[in-house]
Amino acid sequence: TDEEVDRDSVVYVLVESMPVFERECLTLDLDKQDECNKSNFFNYLESIETPKNTLGKDEKSRGYFSIIVEKDGSIKTIETLRSTGNKKLDKAALKHLKNMPNFYQAGLQRGKPVRVKYNFPIDFKG
Repeated sequence: TDEEVDRDSVVYVLVESMPVFERECLTLDLDKQDECNKSNFFNYLESIETPKNTLGKDEKSRGYFSIIVEKDGSIKTIETLRSTGNKKLDKAALKHLKNMPNFYQAGLQRGKPVRVKYNFPIDFKG
């Protein structure tokens, strides 16, 4: 029905159980799982390399991006929310996000997998 289609296309920003980035987080107590997920996710984001000849020695640049974690843990939607102001840096960030591994487990709402959107910065350093 139309109602089921609409429910399937809903994208949440906060759910009862946020997506799990790495399996190891599921082995922890519930109160520590969220911290584990954030840590592993941001460690991946911070592993990006700044392309050569884009920033000076002490220069920094930040862009804002978003992803949608699908019901199966895959990432199909990647967007630039605010550019770094440098096309090479934006391209490197999008490539890094496209190469990101799938989430181990999707977000859950009322015990069912749902789509979840994350908004976050990516920083580059010269």
